[in-house]
Formats: sequence, structure tokens, C-alpha cells
Amino acid sequence: MGIENKTVLVCDRCGCSVDVEEKSCMFGVASWPEGWKSAGKDKALCPECSPHYELLLARHKVEIDNYLNGR
Repeated sequence: MGIENKTVLVCDRCGCSVDVEEKSCMFGVASWPEGWKSAGKDKALCPECSPHYELLLARHKVEIDNYLNGR
């Protein structure tokens, strides 16, 4: 019986997961898998959840701009 260690990146929104190379991780991810994004310092989003987060950030930026410019 052998022991296998692996590192898994888990989406903080939906729980989807993907294995990543152990050498690319310590306390973060050196190279993100295709479509995965960082959300803040300690959150990860999968390819299905990250576009919604990017849209949310874009909307928030517009709202801040409108507020500061009196629109």
C-alpha cells in the first residue's frame, strides 16, 4: 500500500475541484489551471463561476464611477 499526496484547488463558490501539480503550490497557486481565477487573496473560482464574478466587479466599478461623478 502506497501513500499518495495531491493538491486540489476547490472553487469557493460551487465546490468544483481540480488537481494541481504539488510543486506549483505551497500556500497559493503558482500557475492557475485554464479558466480558474483568484478572487481576493485566498479565494479561487472555477471557469463557470469566474465570469459571473468578473461581471460583478465591472458593475461595481461603474456604480462607484457614477456615484463619484454625480450621475
